[in-house]
Amino acid sequence: MNIYGEPLLQAVKEGLVSEATIDKAISRILRAKFRLGLFENPYVDPDQADEVNDTQEHRQLALQAAREAIVLLKNENNLLPLSKNIKSIAVIGPHADAVRLGGYSGFGMKVVTVLEGIKNKVSPETKVNYARGCELEWTALPPIPPDNLMAADKEEGMPGLKGEYFNNMNLEGKPALVRIDRQVNFDWGSGSPDPKIGADQFSVRWTGKLVPSVSEIFQLSVTTDDGVRFYVDGQLLVEKWSDRAPTTDFVSMKLEAGREYDILIEYYENGGGAAASLGWNLKPKAEAGILEAVAVAKKSEAAVIVTGIVEGEGRDRAKLELPGTQEDLIKAVSGTGVPTVVILINGSAVTMSDWIGGVEAVVEAWYPGEEGGNAVGEVLFGDYNPGGKLPLTFPQSVGQVPLYYNYKPTGRGYDYVDLSGKPLFPFGYGLSYTEFEYSNLEISPEQISPDEKVKVRVIVQNKGEYKGDEVVQLYLRDVVSNPARPVKELKGFRRITLEPGERKAMAFLLGPDDLSFLDMNMNRVVEAGVFEIMVGSSSEDIRLKSSFEVVSR
Repeated sequence: MNIYGEPLLQAVKEGLVSEATIDKAISRILRAKFRLGLFENPYVDPDQADEVNDTQEHRQLALQAAREAIVLLKNENNLLPLSKNIKSIAVIGPHADAVRLGGYSGFGMKVVTVLEGIKNKVSPETKVNYARGCELEWTALPPIPPDNLMAADKEEGMPGLKGEYFNNMNLEGKPALVRIDRQVNFDWGSGSPDPKIGADQFSVRWTGKLVPSVSEIFQLSVTTDDGVRFYVDGQLLVEKWSDRAPTTDFVSMKLEAGREYDILIEYYENGGGAAASLGWNLKPKAEAGILEAVAVAKKSEAAVIVTGIVEGEGRDRAKLELPGTQEDLIKAVSGTGVPTVVILINGSAVTMSDWIGGVEAVVEAWYPGEEGGNAVGEVLFGDYNPGGKLPLTFPQSVGQVPLYYNYKPTGRGYDYVDLSGKPLFPFGYGLSYTEFEYSNLEISPEQISPDEKVKVRVIVQNKGEYKGDEVVQLYLRDVVSNPARPVKELKGFRRITLEPGERKAMAFLLGPDDLSFLDMNMNRVVEAGVFEIMVGSSSEDIRLKSSFEVVSR
């Protein structure tokens, strides 16, 4: 029975949901299964699956998708692209030797890390120096480190807690897996803790000792998706034995240095995501990892720091800076004076005001997929010229949110008393290793009726030395309208590839669907008046402007 089974059964018994409604829902599912042939051929042929999955064509498509999505945000003094013959390079960060494919993406057939992608591109003589530097994030409070945990029934001084894993949700029977977990700080996503454990409907019991290194009033946190019971010295402090999205519970208690406290955590996962973390408000000694990263950077000619965030369903963020001590890591490494590139692995905006001034380059890679490491390597070393553009606005500060390019004119200023109202990076923004020139904006005809179309034509030329992609963006403004319309609206874009010196004509066709809006009576109308055309490389980088007029005939 799925996670909705028991509540749904109860709703049927109480007459809240009819059996006919359930029958209708089931028939839709069965119809889809019949059409897929799952009843005639319920099993996959492994040999055929091997033939059709993870082919060279698949990997090439994954690589191309990753390439085209990458956005170059900063490239001070043209640090990028780097030379493949660089003598040494530091690859640092919690995302450098790990791959996150994004929510609901599975685990991939064969994933390529950024560290691997860099090694695939540099000369065999290049020394690649790696350091993790820090952890990706703290889910709630910093995770309790292994040195403060002790598995009670193992040999003296064994760090961590004893974990007993069950293939049921009730901690029943003999555990399918017993191991020592150095920390309770897991995010298994839609996967499982181990091949011996199912991806859904499992439970875990962690036992051992908590040994504080200082005496003070601690705040402890347990974060789980789904249920948890948390005991200290036999006292039940948290009991949330129910299905839930990732949630953190906090308790405060006085702990004495050196004293051994019995720890018991009982956890179950029903379906969907799986996560469990035990933390406290004593900050870990992050300096060790950061000092290692600094040492690695100092013996390298350039440093690449691969950072990011963890996000998805049930993981809303109140802050937009990089979590954990990643920003401290960036500042420490860039503070060495070694040219520094920051790679972002994320699916939403991050703020950078505390560190962007100290680094030479920033590359937005998003969640670049199985071949993402190779795509990032190609961009870093010039085998591919990044041409992606931001599909969202990056703010300077979380206080600016919501922030978007297509705001309406209100007659007021948009600045704050302590901050400009401008974004850090606007919608549509993205740099290149080459330069593009826009010219010869033509609009024809210059007057149309509300049901006619207008053609916009512009010439774009690659004025630099690299082959590259440009995303030509067309914005529209209804100059005088009732009600007020946005100061600009994206109405078309085209991605083109140009060799050095090559020029191409780009054409856009705008019709009633592009010019119309809903009036006060919710009727779609095209008003008479002047429409301004803006063509450029981003919502803020407008290169050419002109206008046409809609007239009533």
